[in-house]
This record gives sequence, C-alpha cells and structure tokens, in this order.
Amino acid sequence: MQFNTLIDLLHHRTLNQPEQPTYTFLQDGETEANTLTYQRLEQQAKAIAANLQSLDAKGERVLLLYAPGLEFMAGFFGCLYAGAIAIPAYPPRPNQSLSRLEAIAADAQAKFALTTTPLLAYLKSRFAENSILAKMQLLDANNIIDQNLESDWQEPAINSDTLAFLQYTSGSTGKPKGVMISHKNILHNLAMGYEQSETTPESHTVTWLPFGHNTGLVVGVIQPLYGNFPVKIMSPLDFLQKPFRWLMAISRYKATQSLAPNFAYDLVCFQTTPEEREMLDLSSWELAVSGAEPVRAETFKRFIKTFQPCGFRPEAFTAGYGMAESVMGISLGLKTESTVILNIDKTEFTKNLVVVGVDESDSTQKIVGCGRAGSDAKIVIVNPDTLTECSSNEVGEIWLSSPSVAQGYWNRLEATAETFQGYLKDTEQGPFLRTGDLGFLLNDELFVTGRLKDLIIIRGSNHYPQDIELTVDRSHQALRPSCGAAFSVEVESEERLVIVQEVQESYLEQLDVDEVVNAIRQAVCEQHQLQVYGVSLLKTGTIPKTSSNKIQRYVCKAGFLEGSIDVVGSSVFQDFDLLEKEKQVFLDRKTLLATTPEKRQELLISHLQILISNILQVNSSQLDWEQPLTSMGLDSLTVVELSDILQESLGTSFPATLIFEYPTVAALANYLAEKVLSPEPSTNYDIGLVTDENLDSGFASPVIAIQPKGSKPPFFCIPGGVGTAFYLHSLAFHLGQDQPFYGLQARGMDDRAEPQTNVEAIAADYIEALKNIQPTGPYFLGGHSFGGQVAFEISQQLQKQGDEIGLLAVFDIPAPLFSSIVIAGWDDTKYVSEVVRLFEYFLKENLEISYNDLKVFSPDEQLDYVTERLVKKLHVRPSEAAKRQVHGFVKVLKASVYAMGHYHPKKLYPTPIALFRSSDVRVWSTAIGVTDAMRNQLQKNSSLGWEQLSKSSVELETVPGDHITMMLEPHVQVLAERLKIYLDRA
Repeated sequence: MQFNTLIDLLHHRTLNQPEQPTYTFLQDGETEANTLTYQRLEQQAKAIAANLQSLDAKGERVLLLYAPGLEFMAGFFGCLYAGAIAIPAYPPRPNQSLSRLEAIAADAQAKFALTTTPLLAYLKSRFAENSILAKMQLLDANNIIDQNLESDWQEPAINSDTLAFLQYTSGSTGKPKGVMISHKNILHNLAMGYEQSETTPESHTVTWLPFGHNTGLVVGVIQPLYGNFPVKIMSPLDFLQKPFRWLMAISRYKATQSLAPNFAYDLVCFQTTPEEREMLDLSSWELAVSGAEPVRAETFKRFIKTFQPCGFRPEAFTAGYGMAESVMGISLGLKTESTVILNIDKTEFTKNLVVVGVDESDSTQKIVGCGRAGSDAKIVIVNPDTLTECSSNEVGEIWLSSPSVAQGYWNRLEATAETFQGYLKDTEQGPFLRTGDLGFLLNDELFVTGRLKDLIIIRGSNHYPQDIELTVDRSHQALRPSCGAAFSVEVESEERLVIVQEVQESYLEQLDVDEVVNAIRQAVCEQHQLQVYGVSLLKTGTIPKTSSNKIQRYVCKAGFLEGSIDVVGSSVFQDFDLLEKEKQVFLDRKTLLATTPEKRQELLISHLQILISNILQVNSSQLDWEQPLTSMGLDSLTVVELSDILQESLGTSFPATLIFEYPTVAALANYLAEKVLSPEPSTNYDIGLVTDENLDSGFASPVIAIQPKGSKPPFFCIPGGVGTAFYLHSLAFHLGQDQPFYGLQARGMDDRAEPQTNVEAIAADYIEALKNIQPTGPYFLGGHSFGGQVAFEISQQLQKQGDEIGLLAVFDIPAPLFSSIVIAGWDDTKYVSEVVRLFEYFLKENLEISYNDLKVFSPDEQLDYVTERLVKKLHVRPSEAAKRQVHGFVKVLKASVYAMGHYHPKKLYPTPIALFRSSDVRVWSTAIGVTDAMRNQLQKNSSLGWEQLSKSSVELETVPGDHITMMLEPHVQVLAERLKIYLDRA
C-alpha cells in the first residue's frame, strides 16, 4: 500500500492494528518498562499536535529534547501531525557546552522545544544563561498529553513534499547543517530498506542507537512503523555500561535484525565473558548490519569467530552504507549472501587504482563491501577534480541519485548547490548528491575507502578537524593559532587521533614539551571526549600549507607516518604491551580490606594505574599519573568501562561520574579507600548486608553520615519501609559535595534489637540523633515511601519544640490523614518475598526467588535460601551475620507496615511540603500496599492528601521511574536536580 505521508502511515496502522505493542523500552537494557501501541502513539501525537496548532506552529521548527525512552515518539509524530518541522537533538549534559545546541537553534530559527516533565526545570535553568535558547518556548509534552487534547487536533494541509524533519549533521559545532527531509524522502528510503533487508511483519529488531542520530531515528522509530514489526529499545548508556545487554536482548526476543557501528561489534567481542556467551542463542539473527562508520574486515572475522558457537550464522553479518543526506541507507548487503571482502594491492591503492589480489599478504589490504544500491537509486564513481566518471578500476567520489536524497540544507543555498547539485561534466547527467566519500564499484558492489574531506570518525562519532584544532589553539599560550592539523591514523585496526601543531617562536628556546602536550591532551579530551594518540610540535612557520595558506592535513599525516616532519618535541603512545596486560592480577575487595589503610591506598593507586593503562592501551610508563585523568584521554566509553571494572572488583556500586569528581589517580584512590572500602556501614555503597567482620561496627546510632562535608545546611533523609539508608547514596552523590547528607536508618536491622512499631517513637529517636549533628533549625528533611511519613512526624515534633522547618521533601507516599494503609493477606512469606524484590531493585539482579519458591520452606529455611543467593551477588562469604541481617530487614519491613497503618497525627503544625511523585505508579501501588480502590482514589488526588497538612499549597514534582527506581540510577539524577532547586531556594 502506498502512503503519501507518515501521518497516513501511522493512521493506517492505528485503524487496522490499534492495540499492537510495536515499541517496547527496556529499562536498564533488560527489563520491559513500558510499551507503546499504534493507537496510543497516535493519541499522544494528536494531543501534542493540537497544542502546537494552538501556538500557530505549522511550518515552525521544533527541537526535540528527550532522554532515551518512548516519550520521544509522541514528540516526533506530534510535530508531523501539526505540520511542524521536527529537529531531533540531545539534551545538554550538566557539564556540556550549549554551543552546538545554540548553533542548531539559531540556524533553524526554532521557536519551540518539546521535552518532558523531568527535564523541564533543568532545561529552563540551562537555557536562561543563553540568549538564543532562552527565546525558545519550552513545552512539557507530558503535561500536554495529560490534558487529552487529541479531539482538538485538525489534520494539517501537507503533502509528500512537505518537510518532516531537519537532521542536523554531526559536523562542525560552529556551523551545523540541517538536512531537509521530506515525507517522500523518508517513505522511499523505508521502502528501499524494506526491500534490501527482506523485512517482513514477522521481523523483530533490537536497537540502542540514539534517536538524535539519523540511523537511530530510522531504525528505532520509523522503520518498525513502516515494516509493521516490533522493536525493543534500550538506552545507549545501558549498552555502553554492559554491551552484553544488546546481544542478550537479541537472544531473548529472537530478534531477526539489528544494526550498529563497527566499534559495537568489537566491544561485545572484548567485553563479554565465556559464561555470558553460553547464555546466548543468536540463531534468529538474520541480518546483523555494520554501518555508520568505516567497516573493518578484522571485526567481521573476530565477531563471527566469537559468536558462531552461539548460533550466529556468518552470512547474517553484512555491511551497509548511508548518510543523513539520503535519510539513512544507500547500499546494503543481502542477508542470504556472505559479505564481500577484497584483498587489494597497497601500492596501487595509493595511486587511487584498484588491483584485486588473490591472497592476503603484506602487500595487500582488506576492503569490505557495503552491498548494492536499492531500487530507483544510482551510484556513480566520479573523479572529484575532473567531474567525470571514473573507470572501473579507479577510486573516486561516490555520487548518488535517488528519491531518498534530501531537498538540501536548511537556509544554506551555497552548501546545497555544492553538495546536492552534482553534474557530470562530460555527459551533464545529474543532479547527484556528492557524498564526500571515496570508493569504487566492483560488480555493482560498493566499496567505501575513505573521506574526500578530512572528517575524523572514531568509535562511531564524527569529529571535524577544525573543531579539534581550535581546541588545541586555546589549550596553551605556547601554541601558534591557526597553525595546527588534526587527523586520524590507523593503529592496530583502530583509528587514533594525532595533532601536529606549530609553536610560537618566542617559546622555542625554553619549551616545556610535557606541559604543552599534557595541556593539549586534557583540552581535547574534555571538549571532544577523545584520546590524543600522538602530538608533534613543529618549529614556527614549518607546517605544510597550500598556496592559498590552507593547512595541508594529508601532507601532515604523511609526514607523521613517515617521520619526515621536523619536530621540536613530540609524544606518541608506544605499542601497548599485551603480555603485561595478561600478567595482571585481579585485585578484590577482600584483599584490600585485609591490609592496613596505608597499604590499601598504595595497592589502589597501583591497581588504578594498571586498569587505566589497560583500558587506554597505553603503557603505564608513558602516562603522567600526577595529571588529571582527562588529560590521558578517558572518554565517556572508557570511563564507563573503568567504572564497571572497579565496581566488579571492589564488590560495590557508585556512579560512573565519580571518576570526574576525583580527577587524579591519587584522589580517586583516596576516595575509594575512605568511602567505598570502609568496613563501616555508614560509608558502604550497597544494600547494607553485613558480615561477621563488620557487624559489631554499625548501627549504634540511626544516623548514617553519607556525605557529612559541605557548607550548606544538612539534609536528613529517611528511607522506606525496609529501613536501610544505603540506597540513598546516589541521591546524596548527585546533590553535590557541598550538600551534607545524612540518612536515618531503622533500628533492628541487625536483628539484635526489636524494630519500632510506632511512628511517633521512631521520630523521637531520630530527632535525638540528628540534634547531635544540628542542634537548632531550620531543618531540612526528606523521606522516601514510609520514610516520608516519618519525616512528616519529625517536622511536627520539631515545631512543637519551637524549631523551624526549612523544607519537608516527601518522596512518593500518601499523607497519613488521607487513608490508613493496610496490606491485607500478607503472610510471613510475603514479607520475605517483598524484601527479595527490593534487593533485586537495589542490586539490579534477578535473584530468581518467587513467593512460591519460598512457600515450601520453613521460616528459617527461607532466610537460609535468600541469604545464600544474596551473598553470591554481593561477593561476601555466607555467615550467620548475613542471615540475621536478612531477618532484620524482614522484621523492619513488618514493623514499618504496622506503624504506617496505625499512624494518625493529632495536633498539626502546618509545614511547607514538596511532594515528589514517580511517573510510573504500577510498582508504587504494590510497594506500599495500596488497594485497587485506594489506587483509584489516590490517582484523582495529585497531592496524595498532603495539601491538608501543608501551610500552603503542596509543590508537586513528577520525576521519572517507579516507586523504587526513582531513587536509583539513572532516574535519581533528575530527582536530585529537582530537589536541589528546593534546597537552594529554602
């Protein structure tokens, strides 16, 4: 069936298959968090469109600023349904410059930006500091959808040539170009891809690619709609944290196709274990596409060898080629044919000639075929100087003619003519899209060999050399402005960044090479998240230039590789000693805890140096360990890798951003030794399970000093019904080092004392403890779940004593006056299974323990069974202390539930209340025992009854996650940002 627009396509699916759950988001890359049907997607899109239409947004550009998840879908299609032009983009990170987003907004003249409730306040505060972005109207898509405006929607007057979205290329941050994609462009590319990939409605895909990239947008959002097949989506960060999740999802859901850049296939080879691979069944994977960056023959060979025992078929691995200027795909290998890999003569290849060798040898190099062009598409190879078609054995620029080719660049007439209006000089055939890529055709198979321009592609990310060169210019006063070159070289089958840069003449005599090189490396890593492999510093006036004074990057590259450039100083990472890596010994938590504090610090420093050296593949002797880690080139991917290795070896958890908080090896080792590895429970970052060794050290006071330092008034936070304050560490961390943070932990958790069953008594106990830290008010209090009611009672007793309350932050719990919460039908086994469920959230592990599993055991056997599973996950030895701890958790939960159901505050002191509700109420309702009748009642009351207890209107914030995950990574980051506003304001 033919469609003129994407609106026609979605509406057709809604009419015919309204309840088909096409889109599913995997929270943490593993758990099905939510799904989206065609009907629900169209309802949400119409609601957003109606709001945009009321703002007269037809034809206007709308930025889409969404975190990973399904909410993006409604924003994207909402723009289309309004006749507006969508601009997929990325919300800025807290430490990220706004320059690229500003450039996009300015170029597009965007008037609106769609986002979500959790991001709204953060974006407002960030945009307020930027004159361009501050002009945009930020729209809360969640709030718009909740208003049920879909009936107000009116179908826009659009056709197949109407612009659907602008895809801003990952080019220069100073001048990004918006590719103008029409409905006709998209639909043709989808039809071509459907034919090339031999997709059917029985297909199934898994993707982690970001929607802000054209490939992620097509693969994750539009292609499943066109092909009418399901897609499982995970966050890119969840993939990077644990690459195994990608393959596990393919195996679990029997996915038939999935696309990723070359580096991802290498990553899963290097970062999956034999035990993990034994869990995989990849026999359903019919089409594994490598695209979005240069495809390497070594990767094909490595991946097939690694995963063929898992059922992966070699012929399923194929390569594709495409670009934003043609929506996505241009060519693709067939899933029924093996990928073509040629051995070509190296010497002839340097002359742009293709001579295919029979065998692999030192005189040949491998080139991977990227398939054939789809229907209605024509590829020609053109000499970029003469603009005539090359002969069959010549390398030239790849030109494309296809209905998928975009209309041009937004408001860039000259750039559009240069790129989209290519004509062959001798035959006047055209217009063609000039891709800027070099390649050749052999038997209609396209082989991509490099870039005509100087674009640097490392780990799937595009980097313009002029951006990096500008960063280098500004990194040190000894460097001569506009006299440097950035380029990449291949080192052990991986692209690495090199800088060649002139030095100011006045600095030549007393040049501190190490200082300058370190400054360059640190600046490039911080601004571009790239490791600089090599730096060559040149004499003034010696960098190669053209007659028109332009830097000749290719000449600099050749001189670097040949060693022919005249340098005054250099630093190049030597070949990494893999043998040394294999000799390294795994350093674990037990070994460290068995040493003295001084020895522990020494071991940690050595351990960190080894890990960083291995991850960067740089010999330890070449790194200056007194310099910030960022100067060594730890990018976002390697930071996640280092964090994961440390967490596994140390048997604990902490945010990956910790590495940026403690920027040197010594500072990081000191933090780990004092905070993470301390045997005292007050500094342990886990669920608080104790062993025989640490039992005697804890719980004398309910106060847990999670973050005692800082200049601000302390924040006291009470955890939920299970009593442990340890899951509050992430919230404390994201509030920042200047915010003192104390948890108030339940009595009885060590099973040596009985827990308290009266909220008033709990509050009085906590007040006595917290006054030892802060004798007088104003007090800043918070509480999660049952802890929210305890925090409220603390505020009442403090005010009765004459103290002032600066803030009461309640995290996801109804007011005690709203209704008594009674959990009917919970036996002792149910309490144990509830504790297990909470542990699974905290540990992010499936303990595979169900209520029915436990029911067959006696109460004591239940504790043994749960303890055995837990100690394996926590890497501590089985002990009676651990068993008593589990028993303590169960007893505390029972006592908390009883106390919550019998709490009826008497005399009330009006209190300023900020209520933070979770966006997903499904887990919330079971976690606090809300009945179906109560749930319906509570959902009608947004403030959950707290307005009766507040001296003014309750300030309501909705944050992502459910009742538990709102307090855990990654959702806790949003909670912290919102809470910080209230703490700073009070």
